[in-house]
Formats: sequence, C-alpha cells, structure tokens
Amino acid sequence: MAGACTAALGFAKQGEPDALRTCFLAAYVRASQPFLGGEDLESMIQVFDQLMTAPGDETFSRALAKQRPEVRSAVGWFLNNNPKLKQCPKTAKLLHDAPKIDWPLVKAFRDGR
Repeated sequence: MAGACTAALGFAKQGEPDALRTCFLAAYVRASQPFLGGEDLESMIQVFDQLMTAPGDETFSRALAKQRPEVRSAVGWFLNNNPKLKQCPKTAKLLHDAPKIDWPLVKAFRDGR
C-alpha cells in the first residue's frame, strides 16, 4: 500500500482529492496489518510528513474530514507527534477527535513482531 501512496504523492501534494484519499486509505490498510515493516512503514511516515503541509491545512483537513473516523485515526497514527501539526490546527483537531484505536500495527510494535 505504501507504493500506491508514494505514487500518488505528487498529486496529493497539489491537493488532488483522489490522491489524498489514496494516501489516507493506504494508512488505514497499513495500520491494520499485524506485522512490522521497514521500508514501507518508513516511506508512509515520510509521505505523511510531506503531505500534511504541502496542500495546506484547509485542503488536507477538508479531504481528511470526508473519511471514516477509523481512517482519520490511522492517518493520526502516522502523524503522531509530528511537530508540523502545530502549523495545521484544523488537521490537529480532526486527529485529536478521531477514535483512539489499538491498531494491529501498534500491537506488532508492542509484541516486537
């Protein structure tokens, strides 16, 4: 799924709704996987670091608000503790209000798998 998100990055940074949705859904799929990964996990974190501010807080948060709460929660996991959230108050609020899910990926971190 990281490949789909990476492929969509250029369009997503321009605020293209379908590309943003592709990245949001990739976060959901990856957070739902019960195993650790190296390259794909790192690339997802890097993509979301770029995506949060590139299209602007208004565009990013508007696209994210259209997603199901659990998708917003997954995106929040990838943006957790990102200092750029301070520049994006609308996105920060959406992520704060998203459900707190104990994702299979988080369990894998705890279990060291």
